[in-house]
Amino acid sequence: MGKVATADSPLSPLQQRFVEAMLSNGGNGTQAVIAAGSSTKYPASYASQLLRKPHVRKALQLEAVETLRTRMLIKALAQMDKLIEADSESVAFHASKDVMDRAGFRAPERSDVQVQGEIRIDLRAPVVELGDGTHGLSIDERGAGLKLALPPIPTPQAPTIDTENVTDLDEVDTTTK
Repeated sequence: MGKVATADSPLSPLQQRFVEAMLSNGGNGTQAVIAAGSSTKYPASYASQLLRKPHVRKALQLEAVETLRTRMLIKALAQMDKLIEADSESVAFHASKDVMDRAGFRAPERSDVQVQGEIRIDLRAPVVELGDGTHGLSIDERGAGLKLALPPIPTPQAPTIDTENVTDLDEVDTTTK
C-alpha cells in the first residue's frame, strides 16, 4: 500500500506544476493537469484527485496568498508612486509621509510642556528663575547651574465607604479621604 500524503507532505514535480498552472489559468483543474504535463487520459478526474490531497490544497492556498500579496504590493506601490507625484501638494505630502512612516522613518512625537507661575529676571542678579519660587526652573549666569523643581504628582486614592451608623444605603459616604 502507498504512503498517505498529509498537509505537510512535499509536492511532486508534477503536483508543483499543477499548482502553478491552476493559479495562472484562473483555477481550471483540467487545463492545469494538461499544462503540468500529465499523460493521463482523464485530466478532469486526475485534477479532482489532486485537489482532494491535503498537501496539494495547502500548497494551492499558500501560493494563492503569496501571489495575491505580490500583486497587491506591486499595485499599492504603483498607486503610492502616483500619489507622491500628484499635483496637489497636500496629497503628495501625505503620501510621502505615509510611505516614510511605513518604512520606519517616523518623526519624533512632539510634547508640549506648560509651566504655570511667573517669570522673574533680575538683571542685577546672575540667576534667571521661572516658576513660583518653590517649583520651576532656575539657571545661573554661566548656564552651568540648572535646577528644575516640579511639584509632586498626587496619587489617586480609592473611595472609602464609611459604614458606621448607617441605616439606609442612600446615606453611604463614598468620598475620597
